[in-house]
Amino acid sequence: MQRDSSTYCDEPEDAEEYAKWRAGFKLADAQADVTRILAENAFMAELQSRLVPIIVENDDFWHRYFYR
Repeated sequence: MQRDSSTYCDEPEDAEEYAKWRAGFKLADAQADVTRILAENAFMAELQSRLVPIIVENDDFWHRYFYR
């Protein structure tokens, strides 16, 4: 899933559940995790640089990452 760009570009199929989850998830609280992921995982850093913001917004990219 991590290497599948649709994970980050496509709305989750379970939109109602995703909306509920997203309402309670604070991306700002996960910023340390985002920083660590990008520092430790060259693939994720490259994928983010290719997709954000051309195809998907940064917040959507990371919300979808943590949801899935």
